[in-house]
Amino acid sequence: MKIKRSEKAVQKIVCDFLRSAGHLFWRLNNTGVYRNDLKRYIPVYYGMKGVPDIIVMTADRTIAIEIKSTIGKLSEEQKLFRGIWAIPSSKREYVVARGIGDLIDVGL
Repeated sequence: MKIKRSEKAVQKIVCDFLRSAGHLFWRLNNTGVYRNDLKRYIPVYYGMKGVPDIIVMTADRTIAIEIKSTIGKLSEEQKLFRGIWAIPSSKREYVVARGIGDLIDVGL
């Protein structure tokens, strides 16, 4: 039986794992920032739909990580970004992560 996890829960697990493993990474916030005083999200300027949630840099490769819940699916914009990012012969990879196992599978 698979454990059901929200994207927020998976994101925390993945970030905690990457930090504990000593990886250089950053999380991208492309949905905007919620302003309590305005009761709405303020858009991220120069943001782009489909950009992955996390970027990891190692000595020899750069990995884009898109976080998904147990049942989450890539949007059309995310599929397009994945196709552009993971160009054959580049040192860039794209991973859909639903948990730490997906990171271990690619050697992180």
